[in-house]
Amino acid sequence: MLNVKKFFDEDLPAALENNKEKVKSIGATFQLDIEGAGIWTIDCVNVACTSGAAPNPDCTIKLYSSDIETLLENPKDNALKLFFSGRMRILGNQILSANFAQVLGLVAPTKT
Repeated sequence: MLNVKKFFDEDLPAALENNKEKVKSIGATFQLDIEGAGIWTIDCVNVACTSGAAPNPDCTIKLYSSDIETLLENPKDNALKLFFSGRMRILGNQILSANFAQVLGLVAPTKT
C-alpha cells in the first residue's frame, strides 16, 4: 500500500527538485485535497511540494485516499477515469489538471 504522506512529503519534492526546469515551465500552483490523508500544495513556480492549503491555487484537485494509488499508477489515463466516474473533482482551471498529471508522472510511487 502506498504511504501517501511519504509520497507527498519526500518522494514528490525530490522528483520536483530533480526536474526543476520541466516543473517551472508548468508555472502553476496546485492544491491536492485527499480525503482521509491530508492537503498538499504543489508549487510549480517555486518548485516545492508542501503540506497544507495554498492561499490561491490555480487548480484544486479533490479525491479520496483510496483513489490516490490508482491515480499515481498512470496519472494521465487514470485521472480521466477518476474524473469521469465522479471520484475526482477539479476546481479552478481544469485545463491545468493535464499538467498536474505530468507532475505526478515525474515520480514512481514506492509502496511501504
